[in-house]
Amino acid sequence: MVKCRVDKWEVEIAKAEDQPESYRKGIPTTRYVVSVKENDQTISRVDLLGYRSPTSPARSSFVVDGSTIVVCVSERVFCLEIPSLRLQWEVTADEASCFEIYSREEGYFVHGELAITKLTKSGEIEWQFLGRDIFVTPEEKDNFKLDSDRIVVRDWQGYSYTLDLNGKLIGDQPPAPEPK
Repeated sequence: MVKCRVDKWEVEIAKAEDQPESYRKGIPTTRYVVSVKENDQTISRVDLLGYRSPTSPARSSFVVDGSTIVVCVSERVFCLEIPSLRLQWEVTADEASCFEIYSREEGYFVHGELAITKLTKSGEIEWQFLGRDIFVTPEEKDNFKLDSDRIVVRDWQGYSYTLDLNGKLIGDQPPAPEPK
């Protein structure tokens, strides 16, 4: 479970205890429970479903943006109004799994398993970048970095891609040779 405070409300995002065990088409693989509490009393609650790769909530899988919270769940990104948790928009941002989301003035950047996706503040896909392989590394570190003017992301094979914030590839480095 992850928690954050937004004004006078505490927001909790938890993986539901009764997770689906099936990967059948049309059956959810991930269910998060998002709740808003005021003075330790739950005032709103919503379930968010994902249908592709199972995920778990983490501090990097959601952002608070003004009076909304934007949450990655499996292949989807949901934008919810706080405190009502009314759905503002949802979008499929990756065909497999969305790991992290970052908010900038110009929109949201989503680090997905198969794609790096730039979303507008209204949830529209502005661009996507796909590499040679999935955007995770065997050592599970240094996979994704968002700087003020660029994104650096590594794939499973060790290739490093540098993108500008418009999704244009400005650098493509092969993996470093292994020491002999």
